[in-house]
Amino acid sequence: MLHSGWVKFSRVVNGISELFGSISGLLIMFMAVSTTYDVCLRYFFNKPSIWVVEVSEFMLAATACLGACYTLKQRRHVAVDLLIDRIPPKPRRYLGIGTSFISFLTCVVLSILSFDLWYEAFTTGERTWTTLRAPLGFLYLYFFIGMLVLTFQYVVNIGDDISNLKDHRE
Repeated sequence: MLHSGWVKFSRVVNGISELFGSISGLLIMFMAVSTTYDVCLRYFFNKPSIWVVEVSEFMLAATACLGACYTLKQRRHVAVDLLIDRIPPKPRRYLGIGTSFISFLTCVVLSILSFDLWYEAFTTGERTWTTLRAPLGFLYLYFFIGMLVLTFQYVVNIGDDISNLKDHRE
């Protein structure tokens, strides 16, 4: 029987990861539309926009950071199964928990580092070096949020995997 606090935490984290997946999809659609717009401006009027390339670069990074949470929730990250498929199911489950734990620790470190990056850019008012001069504090925020939610998603996945281990024993 799972504790109700764990169930609520799991639902919230899974919900946020689903939301991030939707946001990533919307960002990709916006990048496609804005790139088409920029191509039309360039082709028909010989006047490209000043914002499409830079905004698309940051949206691509945001898509990767936020989409990683959704991909992890769906357990669809790239994996090399060549050797793993040769391991019996029970040890494979333990190996999966171990690698998820190592990934979790990596995400903790990256969350801390991305917070430092965001905080410094936010407090100094640092801006991009391009014509758009976008505030980096805002732009770095999705790195931190993405890494933080990815960290929590690993916690949920590891908890689910441990729970599934118990279910297989019974």
